Amino acid sequence: MTAKGLGFISDMLSDEGINYCFGQWNGEVKYPYFVGEYIETQMQNEDGQTESDFILTGFTNGSRLSLEKAKEKIRSCFTDMGITHIFDGGNAIAVMYKDSFGVPTGNDKFKSIQINLKVLEWSVN
Repeated sequence: MTAKGLGFISDMLSDEGINYCFGQWNGEVKYPYFVGEYIETQMQNEDGQTESDFILTGFTNGSRLSLEKAKEKIRSCFTDMGITHIFDGGNAIAVMYKDSFGVPTGNDKFKSIQINLKVLEWSVN
């Protein structure tokens, strides 16, 4: 993934009011919050396309419903069909909702969810 792609996802989540950090949470904890990471495929097509799975892991010390409400915001933001953007310079990105599932924490106080997004990026360079 590119830094521009990571910034685009961060901006979209911020616009939806989702508490988000890439890599690890920094600063004061505001539940629910999400931490992002990605798995990149090595393949690059002739058209400059790369593909990544972007993983959002959400945490709360409240009800699981707060994570489900955040998931609904994320799903409506990126949708199953995806959202696209063309950056200055011609590079482009498409981000789409893929799936989600609850993650056991082993602690009744904390709940967690994983939300997976599919990310396609095109580079003109």
